[in-house]
Amino acid sequence: KEYDPELRRRLREELGVPEGGFLVGAAGALDRSKGFDILLQAASEACLDAPSLYFAVAGEGPQRAALHGELGRLGMGEHFRLLGRRKDVHRLFHAFDLFCMPSREEGLGSAVLEAFAAGVPVLASDAGGLAELLHPGKTGSLVPRNDMKALKEALVSISLNPEPARAMARQAWQLASGQFSVMGMAEAVERVY
Repeated sequence: KEYDPELRRRLREELGVPEGGFLVGAAGALDRSKGFDILLQAASEACLDAPSLYFAVAGEGPQRAALHGELGRLGMGEHFRLLGRRKDVHRLFHAFDLFCMPSREEGLGSAVLEAFAAGVPVLASDAGGLAELLHPGKTGSLVPRNDMKALKEALVSISLNPEPARAMARQAWQLASGQFSVMGMAEAVERVY
């Protein structure tokens, strides 16, 4: 996906991210399995150490009301936005500095592949297929599932020193463009047969 600085600027303005802000994006169903409640808790603590952090979560689901209530209780204000269902999630990747997937349970983690393809650094829990997709220190960062403290520390660390995560994003893009391309998938199926 080609980088579009004007689209990035417009999206970040729409999302209320000031210049110099570090935007962590997430997307998925707002249900317990996706761990957005853990992300919200970690975000509230991380913003104390790194006030330039902002969060945007695209998705809808049964936990929306609870998350919205917790947002108010934590006083996250404009630092954490629930975007609802978005048909343009693929465009949102232009605005993200980091994509976070804090799942308790996860299959393949196709949103992580989208982040790879967009060249966005990824921080995820070690749930399910995420642990197979992300190679810590090479294609992204992993934290233990359900570990709010580890997630908070990773968010702060990456936002204060983003270059290593950007380097991993470049390696992840190479993985996605090779291993998960149509040709790469066809070759893998052919090897099985």
